[in-house]
Amino acid sequence: MRFALRAFAFCFIPFALVLGISFWSLRSEVRKRTREELQKSVREKQLAVDRIHAGNQLQVIRVLRVAGNNAALQDGLRQLNADPMNLDAKAQVEVQLRLLSHQTGFSLLSVQNASGTQVAWVVHDATFGASSDAAPPPLLEGLTEYRGRLYQLISAPVGEAADARGYISVGDGFDLSDYGVPVVLMKDGRIVVSSVPGVSAQELTACGDSPECDLRVGNGEYVSSRLREAGLGPGYILRSLQNADAAAAPLEHLLNAVFLAAALGAGLIAFVVSRGASHSMLRPLAGLASHFRKSEASGLLAELPPNRGRIVEIRELIDSFNRAASSIRETRNGLQAVYVEFAGSLAHALDARDGYTANHSQRVSQIAMAIAQAVHLPAEEQEALRIGALLHDIGKIGIPDYILQKSGVLSDSEFDLIRQHPIIGCRILEGVRGFSPYLPVVELHHENWDGSGYPYGLSGKAVPLAARIVHVADAWDAMTSDRPYRRGFTHRRALAIIQQNAGTQFDPEIAEIFLRLMQCDTAGEMDMFRLAAAVGPSAITEEVYKEDA
Repeated sequence: MRFALRAFAFCFIPFALVLGISFWSLRSEVRKRTREELQKSVREKQLAVDRIHAGNQLQVIRVLRVAGNNAALQDGLRQLNADPMNLDAKAQVEVQLRLLSHQTGFSLLSVQNASGTQVAWVVHDATFGASSDAAPPPLLEGLTEYRGRLYQLISAPVGEAADARGYISVGDGFDLSDYGVPVVLMKDGRIVVSSVPGVSAQELTACGDSPECDLRVGNGEYVSSRLREAGLGPGYILRSLQNADAAAAPLEHLLNAVFLAAALGAGLIAFVVSRGASHSMLRPLAGLASHFRKSEASGLLAELPPNRGRIVEIRELIDSFNRAASSIRETRNGLQAVYVEFAGSLAHALDARDGYTANHSQRVSQIAMAIAQAVHLPAEEQEALRIGALLHDIGKIGIPDYILQKSGVLSDSEFDLIRQHPIIGCRILEGVRGFSPYLPVVELHHENWDGSGYPYGLSGKAVPLAARIVHVADAWDAMTSDRPYRRGFTHRRALAIIQQNAGTQFDPEIAEIFLRLMQCDTAGEMDMFRLAAAVGPSAITEEVYKEDA
């Protein structure tokens, strides 16, 4: 995972957690308050309904007391008490009940004698009109069911209470809408009537006798309160049932909108903050990574410029890196010095095998450095050339002494062995990583310009410039040095041979520069560095260097 993405996640996750916890807490609080408000509303409506019922009941009792003092009703009831089968008396009582029904609007009216037996009744409603055929259940108070409809009855004595001849009961249809909230009326575990569609008795019985409870009806959460059952009669239970989800929905929609906007805002803020924070940290780190790539390509671990940013950790990282780079550079320089000393020791060891070639490697290195200065090689390449020239004949360690020190002309087989010394030298040095810059000189310093050299027969500028320079310097010193089988050539003769072989054995440009250096040697002292400075740069010299670079 990229750092910018991790920074965004670390910035946004705390916001998301806070928002999630806040949303859950507020949603729970909203639902809790919604239930409390619903229950409070039920209680308030219950009180209002109780007051209305109490007032209505008081008015009904007053009407019934007036009706109970009706002489015709009292007379008919007196006859029925004496003879329950007296049809004329029954008809007389029913006439009075019909008149009372028309006057008061009650749907059900019935009269019981002193023993509580129902002796006359009248039911009048829009469904079946006035009827006295089927008798309703004999009940003085509470709910009664008649022809599929509920009636709530109120009774009063007929006549004076002390001399009551019976009772008159009146009632109207039981209407759930009077309660102002959805309600369910149950009796003996079954739903008698309900204003809530889709609810089952099994779901409601989960509340038991609890005054208030929460129910799941279908996929919704409901709040149920048990209402007071005064005047309903034994066995009846009346419960309100209000949809908490629907009541809380507006607030929850508002919460969803608010928290969605907050989440988007938090995400935007987290994105801006994380982008700024990651950019401020990644910019120096990207520079550090780029510096590492360049160091990897160059093989050198250079120091970084000091960081002046505000991030303390980045500054400390760069300072630590610079200290490490400095330490590595010092170690590398020390190791390089060891390589150089070792190279010098190898050169001395090689020269010590043959007194006639003593100091040959040092002289070749000196001449090669003079040519390198004349062509203006960079300092780093000059140093590689210098050490490579010291080691150019290191492979002769693997050549037997009888061949190296032979006083006569070498045979073809002996010369073939001599021609192996560049490859032997390369194999000796290639096992040490620090000697890798010097391998081209050691391996290729006997390659000729026209491709007739050894060990690979390379030609022209396929041979590195350093190897071509050492080739000229090596030939000059070999010709002018005494050997067991001959004396050294004079400078004039050696220069003539180099000039003669320029373009065949030697790079013509390097040979020309060397010849110019030697022409400046008027004192005959071979101070090559002085001569290189005297010759100075030339157009030919710069072109040679540029092409080989």
